[in-house]
Amino acid sequence: MADIALTILWHQHQPYYPDDLSGENPMPWVRLHGVKDYYGMALHLWEFPEMHCTINLVPSLVLQLRAYTEQGASDRFLDVSRIPADGLSEEDCLFLLDHFFMANPDHMIRPFPRYAELYQRRALGRNSARDALRRFQPRDLRDLQVWFNLTWVHPLAIEQDDCLRTLREKGRHFTEEERDALLAKHLEILKRILPLHKELAERGQVELTTTPYYHPILPLLFDKKLAREALPEVKLPRYTGGYPEDAAVHVRRALEEHERTFGHKPKGMWPAEGSVCQAMLPLLAQHGIRWIATDEEVLSASTHGAVSRDGSGHVRNPEKLYRPYKVREGEAELCILFRDHALSDLIGFHYQRSDPHAAADHFMNCLAGIGQAASGDEPALVGVILDGENCWEHYPGGGVDFLRAFYQRCIQTPGVKPMKIGDYLERYPPRETLPHLFAGSWISH
Repeated sequence: MADIALTILWHQHQPYYPDDLSGENPMPWVRLHGVKDYYGMALHLWEFPEMHCTINLVPSLVLQLRAYTEQGASDRFLDVSRIPADGLSEEDCLFLLDHFFMANPDHMIRPFPRYAELYQRRALGRNSARDALRRFQPRDLRDLQVWFNLTWVHPLAIEQDDCLRTLREKGRHFTEEERDALLAKHLEILKRILPLHKELAERGQVELTTTPYYHPILPLLFDKKLAREALPEVKLPRYTGGYPEDAAVHVRRALEEHERTFGHKPKGMWPAEGSVCQAMLPLLAQHGIRWIATDEEVLSASTHGAVSRDGSGHVRNPEKLYRPYKVREGEAELCILFRDHALSDLIGFHYQRSDPHAAADHFMNCLAGIGQAASGDEPALVGVILDGENCWEHYPGGGVDFLRAFYQRCIQTPGVKPMKIGDYLERYPPRETLPHLFAGSWISH
């Protein structure tokens, strides 16, 4: 039975939302996922110093976080949140009623009686915002401003902050000053996110990696015809060439932003959507990237189906999946690993409906099965890679109970060692080279 090297990569990403010409930002997701998931996920790791992993921070996300904290950036939702309730225009009121219930109803609205009351009064799907507005007084709209912004704060942040706990316990009839204090807390939390990640990296617990600057599908920047490796029937535009000079700018600027923020250039990269191809390897190697990662389906296509799953979901030839490889193009050489698609999806899409402790136990049982199936004299490299922000609103309590149980078992289960990807590759460098890297991604390969 092989030991397990569990290499988790949390992919933290947001597209670039601001309109740089108008100076407006229509979307709140950098701020809201910031005060909830980007901060909360780092706090979870701080609770478990032995839990080593990799966090990928997309430059377009980092850039927007810095805009909030260093340049006074805002967003449409924040602007409307700041307006005194008795000074809201009709347009502002309709915006509140149309957009300030954008949260998982079961886990982020209904657990809080006042927010649930406002949600029921709004009658989404039955009444338009204009029809519902007559049922809302200024104090209701102020409570809605507070609850929308409060429910997006991570539970661990609320645990640690007297002001936030007091607001949640009060529940209703908030004052303008209390709403303003909450929005000030948003900014305080946003300011902590990048320094906290830097601290986690400096104490050796986390490896920080990056993605090409604006999250482009890098293979398509090299050659649009590469789309037909994964999708032979796809319709292509008239011009099927590439823009390799643009690809180079995305990679260079990503590394510069990472170094400016964290003080060093990353050694690893998660290409946007796990999209990879042979042509990109020299560019990445030229910029000092030592390893990349993608999905197991890309490995399957690269090995002509040698790695696949049977009808029960078991991996055929598991010793080929749970190991790193070298990939070469000309003189350029990188390491690559392939995530376990099924294990990643268990966390991303399935465990949210399970008891958190039972889910954590199930995951460990899956790892034990991999250890029994894998062979070799090195620990089986089990890559679990998924978005680090999108699934937690679907978990009760923001996933706090699950992550605490999961991390506890990861560090206490015999034969399982959580590792940073770079650490594994330094200790157990790949021995085998893939002759050709299939052009694909983690979406339908």
